[in-house]
Amino acid sequence: MMKTTPRIPAHAMLDVDAATRYILSRECRQGGYSFYRTPEWGVEEPNARDTLAALDSLLRLGVTPPQPERTLSWLQTLQYENGSWATITIAWAACKALALFGMQPKHDPSAWIHELWESRAATVENGADRDWRGTIIELYQLMQLTRLHASDISSKLHRDLARFLNASRTRDGVWAKPGADLETTGFAIETARLGGLELADASVAAWWRQCEDPILGLRLTPSAGTTSTVALWAGLELGARLGIAARYPAAIATQLRLLQHPSGGFSYRHKALPTLWDTWYGIKAACLLDGGPPD
Repeated sequence: MMKTTPRIPAHAMLDVDAATRYILSRECRQGGYSFYRTPEWGVEEPNARDTLAALDSLLRLGVTPPQPERTLSWLQTLQYENGSWATITIAWAACKALALFGMQPKHDPSAWIHELWESRAATVENGADRDWRGTIIELYQLMQLTRLHASDISSKLHRDLARFLNASRTRDGVWAKPGADLETTGFAIETARLGGLELADASVAAWWRQCEDPILGLRLTPSAGTTSTVALWAGLELGARLGIAARYPAAIATQLRLLQHPSGGFSYRHKALPTLWDTWYGIKAACLLDGGPPD
């Protein structure tokens, strides 16, 4: 296994070696990764989302993934011959992971991506009762897929995306109905950026400042007494997009250290089970905290 220069300076207070060991221990025999892998119980169930999280985390830590060809070949088997995948999340994770190594899916997915947009455009609702969080994350994944493999979609996409994001925006100007949080707002702003929309305005910046806290660094919401790995990433990503610096970077660094489990992996919240997904977002947050560019 070849190592390159780590991208996270020591003052991020992360145990890089432990994180590396944790991620590598999650590799399954098929080539993919799974955070709940327990070979002693016969559980070897790799999935695309964990595999993307593992591969990108290793690269950010300066570690070349072992046997990447095997992993990438396994990812390609997840696509159907008609160019589709079982879910948007699987498609997004597989394509993002392949792109890390300059590889393409086996079959052209552009027609399938076009169909997804058509079906999603017909479901926009302006009702206050809809829970938009899952929709925002799905749109984020779909926009990244579009940028990778269907960039020829017309300007109608931008109109549909604007309708989705405007319908899910709260009175505070952030995301998402029925209750805004830092994680969803971060995904919404990234989705807008990918779609060529400028929604990171003064109302977002004012709300973001309300999420700052001298102990937690960045709270999940202005009134929350907790944070998460994804909230810390989203807050730092959003701050970078807004061009404003966090007031409590030391507190954010401390929270990241507390969220890293003794096994090396990160958990969503303190004392929760570590996962590859949260490890990925913890590492991405650390990269941003240390001055790295946003994704």
